[in-house]
Amino acid sequence: MVERSDSQRLRHPEGDHLRSVVDDGSLDRVDVVFANELLDNLAFDIVQCGDSGWFELRVGTDDTGFALVGGSPAATPAGVDDAPAGSVLPVIGPATDWVRERRRRFPEALVVVLDYAAATSVLLERDGEWLRAYRSHDRVADWLADPGRCDITIDLPTEPLAAIGSPIIETQAAFLRRHGIDALVEEGRRAWEASAHVGDLAALRARSRLTEAGALLDPAGMGSFLVVSWPSEALRLADGTPTRPTLSE
Repeated sequence: MVERSDSQRLRHPEGDHLRSVVDDGSLDRVDVVFANELLDNLAFDIVQCGDSGWFELRVGTDDTGFALVGGSPAATPAGVDDAPAGSVLPVIGPATDWVRERRRRFPEALVVVLDYAAATSVLLERDGEWLRAYRSHDRVADWLADPGRCDITIDLPTEPLAAIGSPIIETQAAFLRRHGIDALVEEGRRAWEASAHVGDLAALRARSRLTEAGALLDPAGMGSFLVVSWPSEALRLADGTPTRPTLSE
């Protein structure tokens, strides 16, 4: 597990098959790279559609404090056919750079990204609500009002990620079902039915599996998160088409 914070890293459990490191530079073999809600927290740019094309928005100042101000012309974001003036979208250069670097350094690894993401056309409909800020788990209305005191996150546009190789893009629910969650749920159901009268830790763990799976697969909640996965080069067909590997491969 990669954890840059020294204090957080000290709190992580360790064992024969688990350790926490400050970065992945010391790893010489990686079979699976799993980035859970990482890319939405990396740096990003904001572009806006004007009357004559797209341009960057930068953080500047006005009479009220920090504000977004117009900057240099920008390329039309991938996936945009037409957009009304005033539309804003994220540009996720650092996120795509991160994926490319992991695929370059660990070509034999399965790279999996789980995050808030949607097609650019969907982000346009959200009218800037693809950007959110939180402090102590509460939503912050103005993320520029108190810089450095809130967490900023975005919904990722899928088109830049899809342009990296030929990834598999699916919902979290589909991903988990492909990797056998239904069998695990059924196993937990049988274990709970067999030992519910005992009520020991094993029985409670089995019952917990049922409720947790429901949340993870909920199409109106976590089940709708997107998973983007890049199979290792060894798991591609002769024509370059990615296979659909399991995490055990």
